[in-house]
Amino acid sequence: MKINYKVEHRNVKYPRLEFKGLTLYVILPYEIKDAAQLLEKRKAWIEKKWNVIQEAIKEANMLQDFMILGESYTIEETNIQKPIIDLSQRKIQANLKNKKHKEIIKQQLKNFLKQKLKNIIREYAQKTGLQLNKIIIKQQKTKWGSCSNKKNMSLNLKIVFLPERIIRYIVYHEMLHLKYKKHNFIFWEEIRKEFPDYKQIEKKLLTYWFYTEMLFRKISNSNNIKKNIRIYYAHPKWLYNTIEEEQGLQTIKNFFKKDIEIINPKEYDENPLYKEMKKREGMNFCYKLIDKCDCVVFQRFIFPKGFKKFVINHILHIDKENLREQLKNIIKKRKVITPGIAKEVNYALEKGKKVYEIIGKRLKEVKNKLREDISFENNQYFIFNGLLQIYRLNLISKNILVFKP
Repeated sequence: MKINYKVEHRNVKYPRLEFKGLTLYVILPYEIKDAAQLLEKRKAWIEKKWNVIQEAIKEANMLQDFMILGESYTIEETNIQKPIIDLSQRKIQANLKNKKHKEIIKQQLKNFLKQKLKNIIREYAQKTGLQLNKIIIKQQKTKWGSCSNKKNMSLNLKIVFLPERIIRYIVYHEMLHLKYKKHNFIFWEEIRKEFPDYKQIEKKLLTYWFYTEMLFRKISNSNNIKKNIRIYYAHPKWLYNTIEEEQGLQTIKNFFKKDIEIINPKEYDENPLYKEMKKREGMNFCYKLIDKCDCVVFQRFIFPKGFKKFVINHILHIDKENLREQLKNIIKKRKVITPGIAKEVNYALEKGKKVYEIIGKRLKEVKNKLREDISFENNQYFIFNGLLQIYRLNLISKNILVFKP
């Protein structure tokens, strides 16, 4: 059983798991670095939820009709000048090979949904006394809807395909969040008063999620969908979950200024589903990820202030003079390339990929192969790894920020 899995660190008190589509998200407080224990503990829940999702996909595949407000519509392929959605005859006339026709249909559906929502929202506003500021309809990847602190309701355009009662449920659900922020007992009691069968509706929504995805593809221009640039973010494990890593990710986003997908090896290291595989395959695992990416962005490790003195004081006790000199030479450098980063960058260059280095808040293209500054020879890497951990613990004990808040 292979499940796409992502770890996200947020400002939360307790860890939690949630599925968004086919992806499992592990939400962790910043102080919890490893998701392994939580995943092992919730393994039965994950498998149960995954089986429910697979059943929902099977049910979605059985629904063949194109629907608007839960009612079947026929699609007539024609070379008509402008597409038409005939609500009375439940018929759509359009040339679906024409990109403009698809965009017009989407806009017509959006306008139709807006009119429908106005009546529903007006009714529930009178019933609950809750008032919205603005309604926003747009394509969303993971939610049916949401409500902001500014009383703006954002709804997924895909709800136009759902039966009216399901749309009413989504609207009522989101409106109640103006009063109750959390899905607590009081919230669900309020939901139950209006929708006694809310549990069945929630179950149906999972099937509808995958079904409406299929419907949406029919009216979407696949050629117009922007292909995300996939970027492999090569950075030492020493930077995982640090402020420097967060800054590096932001620098990448600012530089490309377009739809991008950042492949962060940290997510695989923290994912028990891949951890063992990565351990078995070694660098080949990383090379496979790089093969799937358009370019590589790497980051050197910058020695923290005070770390140089800390290292020199500790290596005085090392018996081997040769090793002491090697460590002294390394610590003289402000930035270092670790063995893994050198291998990843050099592999990318051999494969003809573009490679960039993060320098401050900008990226600089690199065309020459890298040479590692720290090697595994004489346990150099592991000595630095141990000293860095001790150094960071000392800083944390003094309430000095090391990892991202």
